[in-house]
Amino acid sequence: MMKYLIKLKLKWLAKLYLWRFKPKIIGITGSVGKTSTKDAIYLALRDKLNVRASEKSYNNEIGLPLTITGYQSPAKKVFLWPLVFIKGLINLFSIKDYPDVLILEMGSDKPGDLEKLVNIAHPNISIITRIAQSHFQAFESMKKLIREKSILVRVLEDKDWAILNSDDKNLEKLGRKLSCRVLFFGLNQESQIYASDIKIDTKGLSFKINYKNQTYPINILGVGEHIIYIILAAFTVGMVLGLKPENLIKALSEFKPLAGRGRILQGKNKILIVDESYNASPSSMKVALKFLRQKKWHGRKIAILGDMKELGSLSKKYHLKLAQWVRFIDLVVLVGEESRSTFNKLIKSGFKTLYYEKVEDLIKDLDKILLPEDLVLVKGSQAIRLEKAVELLLSSIYNPKDVLVRQEKEWK
Repeated sequence: MMKYLIKLKLKWLAKLYLWRFKPKIIGITGSVGKTSTKDAIYLALRDKLNVRASEKSYNNEIGLPLTITGYQSPAKKVFLWPLVFIKGLINLFSIKDYPDVLILEMGSDKPGDLEKLVNIAHPNISIITRIAQSHFQAFESMKKLIREKSILVRVLEDKDWAILNSDDKNLEKLGRKLSCRVLFFGLNQESQIYASDIKIDTKGLSFKINYKNQTYPINILGVGEHIIYIILAAFTVGMVLGLKPENLIKALSEFKPLAGRGRILQGKNKILIVDESYNASPSSMKVALKFLRQKKWHGRKIAILGDMKELGSLSKKYHLKLAQWVRFIDLVVLVGEESRSTFNKLIKSGFKTLYYEKVEDLIKDLDKILLPEDLVLVKGSQAIRLEKAVELLLSSIYNPKDVLVRQEKEWK
């Protein structure tokens, strides 16, 4: 009951702020890349516009209104919520420098979540990064998942903008049916904004952004095809808002992947780590493995892979598919209960693989498993906590708190 009242009061407080200040609202959803896309858009706009973005993953019925009102959650200190509401009402009439643009990440773990969020904040620009099999357990079918995610663009008015990933066939199909204005981004050259001349090395990646017969080269300190989509989405938003392409390229060149989302880190004994320990779904796993396959390397290629959670009835199917995706790798180390099916399939085919139930068991053997100058991809769902393995491998030049995911007290 208490949580319901907090949500209700926050909802109406946020609506009052939007009514009073009338900011332009950018809404972001998708199965992967929401937080990174939100951060890239903020980076692209912040020097030219008065803009505010959701903190961390403030993307639900509590986090979204807090972003709109500009307050932090008291978390477990429930007695502080009345203070939030009182301050919020007072500042509603005293704030003089409210943002002109709000960048709001909108999450959806189950059917109906997005409808509640757009009822609080109706977007003027909506971005869908990709629709994939994450949180599938709650949706049961791709049809229901697509219906949920598409709410963010189906509520748009004719003058509004939908920004969609054209390489996702479901989004490409959806975009053709919309009455609002639509811009597609992707690697597909039929998109209005697309990437070409992609090059990857140990420092990061470089590519060209193509828009209206002009090309704009950019270099990014990070790896993985998913980063290209993040940068393209942010560039597209900038174009919609009338910013100069040159300014956007300069700003987006400073983009760095969030912890656990494609950072390249130096490890002990000249090991190179591709840290994807934040989370995992079938689509993001394929992207990470694609990078590992394409990356030229003089030593072994190792993959430490954890369960892909929240897939429901599709879990076994995709964990068995994973056994096909990894066959180019020198050694695959699997962690988690659902990865046992991957392990069994690989073992039956004679493939070199190891299995651990928990990351704590893996950590005990890491020094024996890895060799100097290995290239190591580490990727798994949040529940597997593979950042613990990355921390053990990490070079002493880093402070783990600065480069790894889930280093806050509540996680420790």
